[in-house]
Amino acid sequence: MSEQELVRGCLAGDESSYEELFNRYQARALRTAYALTGDRSEAEDAKQEGFVQAFKTIHRLAPGHEFGPWLYRSVVWAARNRARKARRWREAFSRSAAAADGTGASGIDDLDLRGALVDALRGLPADQREVLVLRFYLDLPEAEVAAIVGCALGTVKSRAARGLRRLASSPGLAWRRPNLEESVHA
Repeated sequence: MSEQELVRGCLAGDESSYEELFNRYQARALRTAYALTGDRSEAEDAKQEGFVQAFKTIHRLAPGHEFGPWLYRSVVWAARNRARKARRWREAFSRSAAAADGTGASGIDDLDLRGALVDALRGLPADQREVLVLRFYLDLPEAEVAAIVGCALGTVKSRAARGLRRLASSPGLAWRRPNLEESVHA
């Protein structure tokens, strides 16, 4: 069944349409919320709140528009509110980065790099983190990111540029730079 048919089913009150849309998007919504909150429990809650909000307001979804960006806007909103209320970040992946001995040992795996990246993302201001997650993690076009976060296209571009510069200079990723450069030249 197409996404548009599922949305029409939701509008008609068909529970199986709600379930199918949830099943299609739940994993990506959770990953998005996790990238924004850095905490599994907070991410689960933000995902649920995002789905509830998206389904509650699905009647406002313009015909022909995709459900995914509609949902992601709600997930970003929920994650933003949860982070604002909590005013804390848990150290979910920091053990990987903290355990690194700084020698650039060749045994560094992708999980360590992801952990360091998540730590570096957590150090960014929320507006930059949101733009980077939506633009590069979900691979959404800049115009769509602008619509989701509710700002101008130029603002998305400047937030992305500032966020990428801050990531590049992040101390948590600094010990990884020599290895990354070696792998590029190898």
